[in-house]
Amino acid sequence: MPRLIGWLLKPSGKKYAWDTERFQKISSFPGMSNEVSYRDKMWNNQKQFMRKHPQLPMPFVLPSFILPAEREEFRRAWERTENKMWISKMPVSSLSHGIRMLEHWKDFPEKKNVVQKYVHNPILYDNIKVELKHSFVVTSVHPLRIYSHPGVLVALLAKANYSTHPEDIGNLCIHTRVKKIKCDRANFLHQLSPAAYLEMMGVLDTKYNFQKLIHSMDEAVILTLLSAESRLSKAFYRNAKNRYNYMHLMTADFMVDENGQPWLMEMNGAPLRDVNVPWRKERNYDFYSKILNIAGYHLPPTIGAQAEAIVRNSSGFENTTKVVMDESLYRIKLTPNEKLKQDKYANITDRSTYMNSILDDLTEDDVHMLMAVEDELNRVKFGRRIFPTRSVAKYIPFIESNNYYYKLLDAWENKYGETRSIGRQVLENQEKS
Repeated sequence: MPRLIGWLLKPSGKKYAWDTERFQKISSFPGMSNEVSYRDKMWNNQKQFMRKHPQLPMPFVLPSFILPAEREEFRRAWERTENKMWISKMPVSSLSHGIRMLEHWKDFPEKKNVVQKYVHNPILYDNIKVELKHSFVVTSVHPLRIYSHPGVLVALLAKANYSTHPEDIGNLCIHTRVKKIKCDRANFLHQLSPAAYLEMMGVLDTKYNFQKLIHSMDEAVILTLLSAESRLSKAFYRNAKNRYNYMHLMTADFMVDENGQPWLMEMNGAPLRDVNVPWRKERNYDFYSKILNIAGYHLPPTIGAQAEAIVRNSSGFENTTKVVMDESLYRIKLTPNEKLKQDKYANITDRSTYMNSILDDLTEDDVHMLMAVEDELNRVKFGRRIFPTRSVAKYIPFIESNNYYYKLLDAWENKYGETRSIGRQVLENQEKS
């Protein structure tokens, strides 16, 4: 039974990726933790991406360095900055473990750490630092498909009144939320009533416009995932048995400065939503039910004929020939003709050329890919798809893996994005033929 229902909330390491059955869906893409959730890998991918594509702005990235490898580069940056406040973080940790505030060169660690410019002017609520947590779901890494939650979760990032006084630099109660440290206001958030929490949200929204911030956060999520897209694609094809096996719920943690600029702190690949606050439990149930819905779980083909008959007769599918997972819809291996078409269009750089013809002769793989996309959109209640959209073309020059599917979706979204019923009928007719 755990192999059938325990898949969603347990992140997968390498052993899970290899052990996944064809009909299982695991809540972690292979390589996602390595390339996106580890602070050093995320920063390294962002840095390489910015160097390759300097014309693509990434204003949400804070100056960061990986020590000791980039120590000299960091020293030059440190000497240039007037404000010497930096923060040191372990490459992999949770609950703020291993975080240190640094102001003097002698304080910087010798062992491997990520040092980051400190946001010294963050937005505050009741004189406490505030962090915004933005949830999103990745349902595919090649092509990349991302769904953004429509709201943000406000978290109080510290346990004491904010101060940048030199005597307070080392006080982690002021600058971060470290579970093991006892502070005067450690239970402040838990003591908030629903009304008080909504009041806090309203005050911050009025001042900083959450919807505008969410748009900037969405762009930060897209570009950060694109910076790792080629590595994620390679890890996926090394591990996956089919396109059904994986999805990933993540949270992006942002600090916002008093000017309204969001700064991406980290991507959390195994986010926890606070279930100890009673009034939040109902919201969490609704949140995770929507995650289950977007996952699109199929009945496994191993349930047997008797169980399949029971499901068919009790669910109104008496006339349906098959109610269990159809593995052919999620196959990865291409036929020679499909590979020939993909190679042809991957080499076309002129957008008008592929837009005019890529949908003319859809292969079986094309149809299955587009069916998966449309089915996902039809059932999603989690939020909205932020990638790909009708403007996906502006990102295609920066995609390092095979870009065929992005061109296919570019053409599809611009032709049927506002008339989806017509597009779905096209796919239904193709599937029947």
